[in-house]
Amino acid sequence: MTDQIAYQEYIQRRYNAFCKTVIRCAALDKILKLKRQWERQVSLDYLMNEKFVQFAASEPDEEYPFTVCGQTVLLCNAALADAISVLPEQTREEILRYYFLRQPQRVIGACIGRSRSTAGRHIQLALQRLREEMGVSRYMSRLLPYETILKAREGDPEAVNAVLLHYAGYIRYFSKVNGQVNAEVEDYVKQRLIDCQFKFRLDEPPDKS
Repeated sequence: MTDQIAYQEYIQRRYNAFCKTVIRCAALDKILKLKRQWERQVSLDYLMNEKFVQFAASEPDEEYPFTVCGQTVLLCNAALADAISVLPEQTREEILRYYFLRQPQRVIGACIGRSRSTAGRHIQLALQRLREEMGVSRYMSRLLPYETILKAREGDPEAVNAVLLHYAGYIRYFSKVNGQVNAEVEDYVKQRLIDCQFKFRLDEPPDKS
């Protein structure tokens, strides 16, 4: 990996963390402001109910389809979905049959034209390959391109729209009030994310020496 590529990946990871922080903080800020506003309209006891404002620090739940042999499985892990997508067709079929359809090795062997023991080895190799692919794609698969980040900082409309689309699920998740997406919070968060683009710094990565 060249120094330039390493630097670009460093910026992509920092930018991803930056945008997610902006989204979380903006949503919390707006929800707290709305809460103070609502306190003048409804009872304090109702507003203090922990179920009223549903807020969490974890990643939003998204679904990623994994299709093979005409069957589709919805995955909740982006890294896993990305890793599976680059595997050979037969390897994906073996993973689908063994880990999702819970088929025994003898059945899988019959489907792929191999013995039970050979099918078992294939499954172990498939799992090993999957772990390797996840290690490669874990950090980069869900990051915005470096060029898009540069253009977004400059206010390019298409790049800014790409940023909003990329983090749309994250924005909706943190814009929930009482289990439902609040349009006022969502609009505020989007605007804050747009306004903060120029604040992202393209400084040099830390010295590893």
